[in-house]
Amino acid sequence: MKWVSDDQYIEDFDDEFMEANLASALESNLSFSWNTPFGNVTAQGSTYQDLLSVDPLSPDNHIVHQVPQLSGSFFPVILFEDFPLLAAVDISYLHLTNFSSFSGSLSDNVNSHYFELSPRFSLPLDIGVTQFMPQFGLREALLNNSVSEQLKSSLSADVGFELSVNMQKIFQTQWGGALSHFMEPKMKYSFNSWLYNEPDFLEQFRPVPSQHEFSFLIDNDVYQKQYRVNQENFILVDTKYVKVFEFDITQPLNMAVIAAGGLNIFNDLTSHMNLSVSPFNFGTELSMNTNQMALKQLTVTSSFGYAFPFLGAGANMKMNAMNFSLDEFGANIETSDPWSNSYAAAYKKTKDKSGDFDLSFGMGFLAWMTLSAVSTYSLDSGNFLKHSAKLEINPFSRCWKLGVDFGHSLDKGFSVNAAFTLIFGVEQQLPMVGYKSESGVGGIQWFPKNSS
Repeated sequence: MKWVSDDQYIEDFDDEFMEANLASALESNLSFSWNTPFGNVTAQGSTYQDLLSVDPLSPDNHIVHQVPQLSGSFFPVILFEDFPLLAAVDISYLHLTNFSSFSGSLSDNVNSHYFELSPRFSLPLDIGVTQFMPQFGLREALLNNSVSEQLKSSLSADVGFELSVNMQKIFQTQWGGALSHFMEPKMKYSFNSWLYNEPDFLEQFRPVPSQHEFSFLIDNDVYQKQYRVNQENFILVDTKYVKVFEFDITQPLNMAVIAAGGLNIFNDLTSHMNLSVSPFNFGTELSMNTNQMALKQLTVTSSFGYAFPFLGAGANMKMNAMNFSLDEFGANIETSDPWSNSYAAAYKKTKDKSGDFDLSFGMGFLAWMTLSAVSTYSLDSGNFLKHSAKLEINPFSRCWKLGVDFGHSLDKGFSVNAAFTLIFGVEQQLPMVGYKSESGVGGIQWFPKNSS
């Protein structure tokens, strides 16, 4: 829950600060979620306080209040015992008590109900190393305005399939290890279209872009077989496969342009590569306009990290290979003492800033309580940008958790955030309820926690 006595206080700031840090309304919300192996259900509500109203004492009955919002997702299940047809469904309901001028063009809708139902079906078929999975889905949406007694509806369909071939090859190495290479060529087809849609309806809620695309993909993954040996008697403890290389490339075809006889039939080609050989990591991301054979983006990332007894160090870099400019660079060092307390220093530089230093401390000698503190110093301004400290209590019973954050920054001043989590039972997949209190432009806020 958030509330302020002076709902015009943000007008005291200049436009640049207000745009970067504050909104024109203060939101309070209550949320409850339940996650199970079969699906999840969420119930929440949101109300707002207008911070730019002409009358500070106005009841804010001109702005939108979304109470309640209900949604449920049920994961794919097999419908028939001897036939692998899977079905899943998403259901959602939203009650809109009013609309404000800042929330859109629906100021005439004072009391509306929005309902959406999305069933989905898929049929995964395995034919040797080949997998074929056709998919079909519908999306029905209804909007009822109780004031004007208008009912609007929309229905869209989503059809597609996925065809892939799984190939694997194991290579024995000279040092007695092994490399396992997985390659998966894949084709995807997706078509989404309106069956019927009333004008300017879904665009105000959850727009469904019209899509007609056929894609070619190739995924490559290489895993290294690693052994863990007891250093005292040199007996093999276990083995595991660790991913050391991955590479994928995707080329979509725009079927709508092909059907219209257009020339630019290709959407952007994308590719990703990552090589990880401890303690080094190297990766690239590429985007290309295939129609004009023009490279749009090429990003290179690299990192290094190594841990010694009571000492760890690392560095990372991100570079735009199009113009050989350094987008980001960072380095860190961390140490600990015999009482499980940690001390760390980190440096981060971006292309727009000279760099920031982070100095941190963590207390971990108590199993049920942790305390950490971080200070950030800016080379640009020559000042400390922020100081923060966090206290977390997690009892041995693991049925609740309490955390308190203290912070002070140049732009927002002093703040205190408190969070309390009550765990009813993870084993039984029961809900988790969270409570959060925030100072300053805040008050109390309820938020959902994931029980998994």
